Amino acid sequence: MKIAILGGSRLIGTTLVEYLAEKYKDAELHLINRGVTPAVWDYEKRWPGRVFRHIADRESPLNFCDSLEKIALKKIDAVIDISCYTKEELTPAIRAFSKKIKQYIFISTGSVYGALKYVPAGEEHPLDTTESNSMYGREKIKCEKELLYSAKNNDFSVTILRPTYIYGPYDHTNRLFYLIDRIYKQVPLFIPSGGRDPMFNAVYVKDLARQIDGFLLNEGAFNQIYNTAANDSVNFSEFLNIIGACLDREVKIVHLSADEYKKAAGGIVFPYSSSHTAFDVNKMKALFGEDNFLFTSYRDAVAETIAWHVFRAELPSSNNYEIEKKYFDDNFSKRSRSH
Repeated sequence: MKIAILGGSRLIGTTLVEYLAEKYKDAELHLINRGVTPAVWDYEKRWPGRVFRHIADRESPLNFCDSLEKIALKKIDAVIDISCYTKEELTPAIRAFSKKIKQYIFISTGSVYGALKYVPAGEEHPLDTTESNSMYGREKIKCEKELLYSAKNNDFSVTILRPTYIYGPYDHTNRLFYLIDRIYKQVPLFIPSGGRDPMFNAVYVKDLARQIDGFLLNEGAFNQIYNTAANDSVNFSEFLNIIGACLDREVKIVHLSADEYKKAAGGIVFPYSSSHTAFDVNKMKALFGEDNFLFTSYRDAVAETIAWHVFRAELPSSNNYEIEKKYFDDNFSKRSRSH
């Protein structure tokens, strides 16, 4: 088996490469990326003769296409595209691998749905192509359409995956760490939800790697679209309390309006949506067999992620969150004392 992975140096790619390299001892993995982001490992040293890194930049379409065409000559079986964000970035890959591979797995996003009209949202949920959706979500929709056209044209079979929030070791976004560090330091968590407690779903990156593997060269997944998420959706406050339990800390939640949050956070953007992000994964479970695919619980996955940050001496951070503490003292502590 020969797999080309477009990307491979960050959260998903780092975990996925390790998982596939350890599981398939006779597989060849070809990583294609810009070579800008430092890799966690020296891939070719850790897995000699099995993992190969190629330098190619999607921002140079002609050179990128040439590089991919050379890799396609190695008789690649499947492509896993982690690093594509626009139709323009996708076109060279389609051209290079057309009629040469069996399957193109595209990592899209749950953001294609925009604000959810109902929860949990299944794959049939309407896509939001309006400007009320993020540019990120709208561009991924364009990529999905282009790939579905390629499948119809018999260029290759396509599997489109729509992940929810992803967390775990090697997360360069520090999205979950935003919550972990504040809870660890007993800093009040300001949530710009206007008092709502939305339904929430996040997928552990190790589970996502196993999910991607489950779709890999699986003919049942050819020319299909799947949500990739955790098995359970919970209220956001429940997820925060799971973090608190892992840290043995009480969680102080303060719901604010969007405008109040801007003042409280000093310009820092809240890393999660204040709307529902709950997704239905029954289609994926039906493909794999529910008894054959075990999800990591939120409690265990969060605990593993915290341990990773502790091992790297990142928790606690050096941030003292003075702006947030002052806002709480000025607007809530005094108010509570006055009553």
